[in-house]
Amino acid sequence: MRRLHFTGERAGDVHVYQYLPGAGRPVTRSWPGLARRRADDGPTPYTEFAVDAGSTESFAVYAGLAWRLGEPLARYAIPTWYRDDAARELGRGGEFVDWEFCVDAEALDPAERVVGFVPARAGVPEHATPWESEHAGHAGLFPLRGFEDLIAAQRALWDASSAINLFAVAHGAARHRRLLASLRGRAVPAPGSVLERGELLIDITVGREPGRWDSIVIVSPGDIRPRLEELCAEFDRRIEAYEQRVDKFQDTGDFLAAMRDLAGLD
Repeated sequence: MRRLHFTGERAGDVHVYQYLPGAGRPVTRSWPGLARRRADDGPTPYTEFAVDAGSTESFAVYAGLAWRLGEPLARYAIPTWYRDDAARELGRGGEFVDWEFCVDAEALDPAERVVGFVPARAGVPEHATPWESEHAGHAGLFPLRGFEDLIAAQRALWDASSAINLFAVAHGAARHRRLLASLRGRAVPAPGSVLERGELLIDITVGREPGRWDSIVIVSPGDIRPRLEELCAEFDRRIEAYEQRVDKFQDTGDFLAAMRDLAGLD
């Protein structure tokens, strides 16, 4: 295992924390069964946790840490580029927004990694319908009802690198409307204008091909270093415990039970 560690800096009116493992993902001993072909029916590592031999178990750590960090707030996600695929996985459409948060998956220098808010884009087929063409410049903001929705959103993403913007904001319809308004319009939103006190923006980027790198980027109006270090220490223990028993799994059921522990869902 490799311990989780975030760098942190003040950037204007927000704090920015980055976990950038490079080639050293946190889970270093993977279950050999991840590379095994399976029947399409029944739970699999990918259906339940969006992990496979490419992303490895490390994505469950990223998703679990991000989900726990956002408690007890409401969670909304922008799965970048694959908006309509995410809608199919989630079984519902998102709300159109004009802006999404961008992290450069090819940059290994923390000073160059965070790009900030950029105009939203959505993938459309070569022979797009008029509706698809009209909304190619819109991302989808999806409310997440539970951790399983975060996993479903990740299942929709299958490029050289993938990214999900996770917003953890106050509950309620009024706050939902303000979040939507902040991500719409012509002016580039500043993170400090999107987030209110006690809220978070968490980007989870996963690199699948050479030259694309994993990261977790957290933007917060307040200093969350103590809570972040506490969670990192907890997930370090979870990773260590997982790797101690990874060779003992008899089947996919054993693996999935261990993944719940690894992701902090126990």
